[in-house]
Amino acid sequence: MPPSFDRKRKLDLGDSSSSAAASATGGGAVPSPPPSSNDDRAATNPWTGRLYSARYHEILDGRLKLPVYQFKDRLVEAVSK
Repeated sequence: MPPSFDRKRKLDLGDSSSSAAASATGGGAVPSPPPSSNDDRAATNPWTGRLYSARYHEILDGRLKLPVYQFKDRLVEAVSK
């Protein structure tokens, strides 16, 4: 017989006002990363505060070479209209 897996349950440690706000938005929103300058952004992950790895930069360089990045500014402008 296969092992049974129990679903993980979320534990709300916030006060009642924050849980009410979270339930009103559909279960809570994803927090935005802390603000950072462009210099920090290139080297430091805003979520963990740790430096990005060499592998991360390899993946990023490959991603920036994709065709969509040639049209990114126009795409963002068209979506914002």
